[in-house]
Amino acid sequence: MANRTQSHSDLKALPMLPNESLYIGVDIGKFQHVSGFVSKTLLERHKQFEHCPAFLFEQSREGFRAFVERIRAYCPLEQCFILMEQTGHYHKALLQYL
Repeated sequence: MANRTQSHSDLKALPMLPNESLYIGVDIGKFQHVSGFVSKTLLERHKQFEHCPAFLFEQSREGFRAFVERIRAYCPLEQCFILMEQTGHYHKALLQYL
């Protein structure tokens, strides 16, 4: 699992325009989560929603830390809106961390 997370974190994040909102959807799993990043700039750059960046991270403090670092590579946290799937109780650890 760590290797998959690492390979996704090697993707280069390009900064967005100032004051632009970043929308992040998180698919919650028992052991790992998948997040998708969407903004006006990302849609213009990648041409399709399906090609916008995604980030796989583990259900752990290290995984959550990597997720927040990935978000910060795009924009300040104040400009982010995160939507999480509520799957049983598995989303609660990430919710508390954020």
